[in-house]
Amino acid sequence: QEARRRQARRAEGRPLVDPDPPAMPHPSARPWPVLAIRLPRPQSLALEKNEQREVVKVFQRFGCRVESTSQSRASRVALGIPDLWFWGPPGSRKAGWFETKSGEGWHFSNPQLEWAERCLASCIPYGCGDRHSAKEFLERMGLREI
Repeated sequence: QEARRRQARRAEGRPLVDPDPPAMPHPSARPWPVLAIRLPRPQSLALEKNEQREVVKVFQRFGCRVESTSQSRASRVALGIPDLWFWGPPGSRKAGWFETKSGEGWHFSNPQLEWAERCLASCIPYGCGDRHSAKEFLERMGLREI
């Protein structure tokens, strides 16, 4: 049933995830912002691994601790799991997922889209993109460079 819903939304050109599904609490009742940002930006030709290193540097400039879930080979342990998990600076009570993308066009697998949907439905911050998107994602979460 869920697959049919996503297929219908794609056919209609609508996003797979509603920005604020009705079942979710009002934004003012959430303890943190729900963010899923896909910002179209001019992309460098850097490989995704190089871009991921730059994204990690951005998170570190904001005082975040970052753990990578990327592996050199497909592990199939958790399909769609984003590349990075981060904790905000001590005392910020911020944490979330970030999927690194590089190049001209960003391609998302179905498991990655499903992961993003689950994060949004659970009020877990989720962002994606390059180093510029990472900076904007953190700023929209209320974090500042240190």
